[in-house]
Amino acid sequence: MTDLPFTPEELAARFVNSEEEAEEFVANATLSASDLRRYLADVIVGKNPAAARALIGYFYWRIENYEDYDRDVLHEYLRHAFGRILGKGESKPKSADVAFGLKRGRGEYPRPDHLARDVAMAAHVHVLQTYKNFTWLDAVTETAGLFFDEGGEKAVEAACRDFKDFVGHFTYEDLKDLAPTLRP
Repeated sequence: MTDLPFTPEELAARFVNSEEEAEEFVANATLSASDLRRYLADVIVGKNPAAARALIGYFYWRIENYEDYDRDVLHEYLRHAFGRILGKGESKPKSADVAFGLKRGRGEYPRPDHLARDVAMAAHVHVLQTYKNFTWLDAVTETAGLFFDEGGEKAVEAACRDFKDFVGHFTYEDLKDLAPTLRP
């Protein structure tokens, strides 16, 4: 697969402008696994309705045209959405639009974007524990020291809690792309 030179917003805008344009574009589109996972991460943290529209459009047209697609990403997206619809891990069940990331839920206003930082911290902790035999506490402390001037352990723990399953799907090489702190 090849990377597309489009952001999720640009890709989603194609769906909004005309169905014919979207069909032509997405039916022939290929997205890299890392792009799909980035879009999925945006949806899971509720930051980007355009990414949700891009994922849905991408999978719809790939399936419609009997093209291959990343089943793991689709499965994780559906698991996340169905869980939110059923109220798993939520204070109450969410509507389908909110669960699939197409709309923000009540009170889910845009916040400063820490997605890249949080994914990088979770990836860094995962690598330290999995490949370097660090304890949980040592990995969190080491990672906090890299990302914050002082403290930061709670933010690292929250990032790991939020992205543990997500970073667990990546190879060591992919994790180095997610966490620039792991590059030599």
